[in-house]
Amino acid sequence: MTAEQFRDCFVGERGYEALKKLMKSGNEHCTDIAKCWQERYDLEIAYAKGLRKNSETFQKLSSRTKGSLVQAFTTIATQINIESEAHNSIANILLNKISIPMKNLADTQLKARKPIEDVLNGKFKVWKDKRETDTKYRQRQFDNCKEIEGLYLRMDEIPKTTKNSSKETGKIEMSLRKLEQELEKNEKKYHESTKEVEIARQTCDAEMCRSCDQMQTMELDRINEMEKFIQTYTNSIQKLSETMNQITQELFSIRITPQEDIVTEGKLNLQTTETEILLYDIYAENEPNTMSQERRILSLMHWMQMLKQDIEIQRRSKDATTVFPLKSREGESPDDDRSSSSDGAMRSRLAQSQTDIVAHGEQLRESSSSSSNDDDGAMCHHKKRENRKKQGIENLHGFCKQNQKFSSSVNPSELFTNRESVRLLQCLYQGSLYKMEVLYNQIKHLPEPQYEHSQRFAKSYTDKGVPTTFLRIPFQPLSQTPPSAPSAVSCLARSTPVFGAPPMMQQPAPPPPYSVHNQPPIGWAINDIPNEHSAQVPYPMYNRSMAPTPPYPVLPSVMTASTDSLRKQQSTAKHVKVLHAYDARHDDELSIRPGDIIVLMERRADNWFRGNLDGNIGLFPGNFVQEL
Repeated sequence: MTAEQFRDCFVGERGYEALKKLMKSGNEHCTDIAKCWQERYDLEIAYAKGLRKNSETFQKLSSRTKGSLVQAFTTIATQINIESEAHNSIANILLNKISIPMKNLADTQLKARKPIEDVLNGKFKVWKDKRETDTKYRQRQFDNCKEIEGLYLRMDEIPKTTKNSSKETGKIEMSLRKLEQELEKNEKKYHESTKEVEIARQTCDAEMCRSCDQMQTMELDRINEMEKFIQTYTNSIQKLSETMNQITQELFSIRITPQEDIVTEGKLNLQTTETEILLYDIYAENEPNTMSQERRILSLMHWMQMLKQDIEIQRRSKDATTVFPLKSREGESPDDDRSSSSDGAMRSRLAQSQTDIVAHGEQLRESSSSSSNDDDGAMCHHKKRENRKKQGIENLHGFCKQNQKFSSSVNPSELFTNRESVRLLQCLYQGSLYKMEVLYNQIKHLPEPQYEHSQRFAKSYTDKGVPTTFLRIPFQPLSQTPPSAPSAVSCLARSTPVFGAPPMMQQPAPPPPYSVHNQPPIGWAINDIPNEHSAQVPYPMYNRSMAPTPPYPVLPSVMTASTDSLRKQQSTAKHVKVLHAYDARHDDELSIRPGDIIVLMERRADNWFRGNLDGNIGLFPGNFVQEL
């Protein structure tokens, strides 16, 4: 729109009012927009402040971690701080380059518009006054003419014949002359006033044209500045987007190395790693406890004798006990064990081997629990134990040689001795024995015994004065010790030395029930004998299947580098939960009830599973259970 076109839209008094309204509205809009940018500035400043605080928190927290996470969280903190600076930059642009300039523009235009409006108001006031004057003289001119015409009518109505007619006519003529003189004056003034009204109108129009040009220029400036402000905001947002893209690239470059972090965290642990063994503490061992000297000595001798027997058991177990890690065979038919006669032969042979081995364990436990003062009897018992041991192992090796199907799954090179748990149990017994011998020798005035860990005892007392003694020995890492540590349950629950046979179908056969003694024998149990088997289940029923597979995984224990490959071959046992009840219809099936947890040993092609339920091994429907 040209200046003339804009000017033509605002003509006269109404045009002036419309122009004033337009300019006022534009000025108020500019002021309100400036306030809106101010609010956006406040939001950006608050957000930038929150991001900066969040970045500082991330920076502090990054120092509490290790490895690649340090760099990751440091990068996050840095990028959040960069984002904070970007928003702070936008806030400054909004304030200094948009909001304040826009508000200043509105104020400047308001000041510039006021004198223009004052001039226009003056011109329109003059025009209004001229119109009022014109209206006054216009009215007088009309009134004079009306009176004159009235007098002429009266004069025409006066009769000519009456003697007073001339007198009345003279009076009317005198009034007419006065009125005509007055009319002449009013007409002159009326003539001038109307001309002045037109001149005033034209003056207003001319001033309106100038004012419209000025107002148009101001409005164009305001709109152009608005465009610049919007472009400035757009550029700042574009810059923010570029910054955010850079931040995104930096965040994508973060690399976390969990395996290396684990190693780093372990290496940064400066704590001295120790194995803490809880030792035996007896009443007689504490001298402050009230007790006669004779009973104290008898109690010490009784416990010392028990601990010496335990040490002897562990020494023999370390020499005799072996663990057979079995490899699972792939591709064997799961149905061969039902009708194969060779499997029956293997079961009978293995049962005989197991009987011999366990009999040796029973004999060893019984011989160790009894104290004999007869040297010849002790030697006889020792020979019998050695013979039992050799016979059981020879039977097992003979069975493996005669049954290629079974022996193919057993690698003789994988037979190794589990000595670490024996060593730790020996530390338990030797440490406890040393404490008691120290007091015993003091009472008997004998030399103080020697023990390699004599400086590693730690004793504390409860509120009731009951002592608790720990033996803290240096921890041996994986690279220094052979695989050991039987399962925690079996090691703590049954410490009697038991010589196990190869496990059947992923589930090791449970030991036969032992006789109940007043004092449970102390010894060592191999790691593949589960503690949860009931002693009331007949032992032969565990020999249904002869397909050897890996035993249950034991708790993590230290191993040498030469046995790492054997450890990797052991698979994790899977468990299933029974959803529906099923009653066994054949001897090789299991009766299951909802809620039972079964150790899964085999999945058959006919959707029947083989598993171990409380020591009972058998088949059950696969669609009646849910894998855990």
